[in-house]
Amino acid sequence: MLILSRLFDYINSKRLHKALDTELQSLYESGFLQVSSECYQKLKRVSPATIDRLLAGRRRQPAKRRGYTKPGTLLKHQIPVRPGADRTEDRPGFCEMDLVDHSGGKIIRGADHASTLCFTDVKTAWTECVAVRNKAQVHVFAAIKRARRRLPFPLLGIDSDNGLAAHASPIHQ
Repeated sequence: MLILSRLFDYINSKRLHKALDTELQSLYESGFLQVSSECYQKLKRVSPATIDRLLAGRRRQPAKRRGYTKPGTLLKHQIPVRPGADRTEDRPGFCEMDLVDHSGGKIIRGADHASTLCFTDVKTAWTECVAVRNKAQVHVFAAIKRARRRLPFPLLGIDSDNGLAAHASPIHQ
């Protein structure tokens, strides 16, 4: 069970149970999962509670921090942060923007790793996500322009997760 848990990136037992419903047969038939037919039959019937019991004390402990952005207080008092309750956007077009890193905390110098630029409209909750090759300005700016084209309304302003409000006219092409 530990091998299957590791294969599915240590997801919880309920999700692993669902993943096994759809993937176990192909893993077994392809020879990737080499177990006896008796064990395979048991795996087909295993419950999430049994998965939890089998993996008790054997799961990988999550890292304390997966990202590499270091928390600090140097700018904490210098950057104005607008609380969510202060929002007055009463029409679509004002979006929150966040760049999500997918490196898993493992940074290799000179190597690209995927990020996702996520835009969420405050009024409608419409969300557009764009894959970004790395965090270089040229790639992030191209992703902003791509997300802007996909929105079903004009982009009127952007708040990024760095706390700086950037309510401005739509980004010029």
